[in-house]
Amino acid sequence: MLLCVLRLSLYQRKFNLLKKVLRFLGCLFISLVSMLVLTCIYKSIFSEGVFFFNAFVLAVLGAVIGLGVWIIANKNFFENFLIFFVFSMFNTLFIYFGPVTLDRSLSSFIYFYSVQNGSVSRNIFKSEYFEPYVQRRFSDGDKIGYLKCDETCCYPTFKTKLTYRILYPLGKLSNTLNDYKEFKDFYNANINDICPNSQNRVE
Repeated sequence: MLLCVLRLSLYQRKFNLLKKVLRFLGCLFISLVSMLVLTCIYKSIFSEGVFFFNAFVLAVLGAVIGLGVWIIANKNFFENFLIFFVFSMFNTLFIYFGPVTLDRSLSSFIYFYSVQNGSVSRNIFKSEYFEPYVQRRFSDGDKIGYLKCDETCCYPTFKTKLTYRILYPLGKLSNTLNDYKEFKDFYNANINDICPNSQNRVE
């Protein structure tokens, strides 16, 4: 009799755990779909906005919606906090590796074009068509306060310098500055324009 009770209790625990796992996966899916819907709405309304920095907010809002469904059947504060954290991290990874990359990565544009057309000419970088996409990076930086731009030049702000002090040493430690060095060497060798109000250089 006691053995039957123990077995029944074990089966009940397994069943409850399975229900919780399925509820978790369902709420995670709701969180992801909600984030994608919010992203579509955002891009429809703010087509010229800087999506990169607003994507995190959309990821968190999607997590909040998923959490709202989850807490209907769960009132444990600590567990709810962990669920919110997991949903937020999952959404953040997804949105930055997916929609944000597709929105901002010039490399992705080149890859897609080569697949759809069979090839892509490297001369596209010199064309008048491509220049607006490059200039957009400057206007984005001006909008979010990382650059202060006039008609011919862009200058770093305090926010830019602070970010540089944090990320540049990390780039040296992780050996991920090779592309930047190539860019800088190319710029120094080919661009002769000198901005009139250039600030002190930082090495």
